[in-house]
Amino acid sequence: MKTCWIIFLACGLLIAGCGENGTKTATEPTPAPAEKSAAVEQVKKSANEVAMQTTKMVEAGKQLAKDAGVAAEETVKEAVANTKEELTTAAETTKDKVVNVGKQIKQEGAGLINTLQTSTDNIINAAASDAEVPEMVVIENKNGNVTLPHAEHGKMYGCATCHGDNVPGPFELGKDTAHSMCKGCHKEQGGPTKCSGCHKK
Repeated sequence: MKTCWIIFLACGLLIAGCGENGTKTATEPTPAPAEKSAAVEQVKKSANEVAMQTTKMVEAGKQLAKDAGVAAEETVKEAVANTKEELTTAAETTKDKVVNVGKQIKQEGAGLINTLQTSTDNIINAAASDAEVPEMVVIENKNGNVTLPHAEHGKMYGCATCHGDNVPGPFELGKDTAHSMCKGCHKEQGGPTKCSGCHKK
């Protein structure tokens, strides 16, 4: 029985020993605590370097974004300034065109008025020339008749001087009208101004 126990114990030891050898793998031996610490430090160092590189890249990205923002802002400001300048130029050009059109309309209007006036004068003169113009007109008056050299006055001063804008023709020439019209003109032109100069008995 003693032998059985010894065999049994030997087998147990063998089995225990084999089991231990069976779980062991052919890997590197477990590093010593000093080697483990150095490896951990190496990993920390690498992680720190990666973190620093990442921070640098993030800062560079921020700077690029900031620079792009500043460039975009400057581009927008420049575009606004250019647009403002173009609008100002367009407004000035439009103003000049409006002023020129106004001047042209004014000139054409003045030309049209002159043309109408000339046409009216021509019609009046044509009507006057077609009418029989008396050489002399005798105006009867109690202080003595006034003989007016009608045709001569027309040639010298024009029909409008006495007849105005109307088509020349007979009109009433009373004392007040005759004195204001005839005496005033005689003073300016050197004609007779005394009663006897015009009134003949």
